[in-house]
Amino acid sequence: MFSQFDSREDCETNIADDANYEVLKSKLLSHWKECHLEIIAIVEGADPITGGPLQARHSYITTKNEGETEPEILWGKTFSACVFHDSEDGTAVIDFSKFHDTC
Repeated sequence: MFSQFDSREDCETNIADDANYEVLKSKLLSHWKECHLEIIAIVEGADPITGGPLQARHSYITTKNEGETEPEILWGKTFSACVFHDSEDGTAVIDFSKFHDTC
């Protein structure tokens, strides 16, 4: 019933295989640590019943904070597919249980 929007296989490429990956990663981590960089992601939409705006924000700190088991930004990973096409009614379906999944 549901199919992915794009034709690629989920997680078919591995960024870490790139020859310049480790050099780029090292340079970026060094720069981000010096700048105390924070990435803010904003997702906006509309409530389908009221038409009212909805907004979700999340802040990603680029360095591992004390007490955290994993950093918030994972290197060499890609997001798993979470948006699918419903062939019965032609709508987009989002599987929020996969929203933060990586591979």
